[in-house]
Amino acid sequence: MREEEPPGTLATFTPSDGSVLLRAAPVSGFQGLMRLQDALQRIPAVRQATVEAYSQGEARLRLELSANVDSDEIADGLTTGLGQSAMVQEASEEERSITIAFG
Repeated sequence: MREEEPPGTLATFTPSDGSVLLRAAPVSGFQGLMRLQDALQRIPAVRQATVEAYSQGEARLRLELSANVDSDEIADGLTTGLGQSAMVQEASEEERSITIAFG
């Protein structure tokens, strides 16, 4: 059984509702940004991850989905894909956004 989720960190996103904005930090430089984009695109429910912005170690990407996915699945996919811990700091179905922290 899963541990109790902190409030505001579990959200489920569906492709029919549109794209999802993902913020992630810290991301180290261009190479780190490319690794993040690649890891996101390896998550089965993510059709495409497009970089929108990168500044001072924070990346912002737009995710196009091919299947329903929840915020924990995205974090787990990043943990596996990058080999470092990725935790959901904040997620909102209403705002279609997720914030990931690496640590």
